[in-house]
Amino acid sequence: ALFRLLELLHECKEEDFNKIPALIIAMPVGCSGASESKNYLWEHRDEIDIPCITILGNRGGSDVATMTMNTLLKMYQARNNV
Repeated sequence: ALFRLLELLHECKEEDFNKIPALIIAMPVGCSGASESKNYLWEHRDEIDIPCITILGNRGGSDVATMTMNTLLKMYQARNNV
């Protein structure tokens, strides 16, 4: 799925700006190509020009992605006194 997302981002045109994600949290684990897709994302992050959070290698998973999202939300709430 991450490789497909990266393909779609390369195909996006400027008029598709509203379809571009504000952040990519890439933490697939264990599936075929997971490690390679995260490495590709990290190596090409400047070209993609979208903030990204990932764990290189074969670690990750939905629990780590959830923990990352919760941390970002808590940081937002603390910063904005929500």
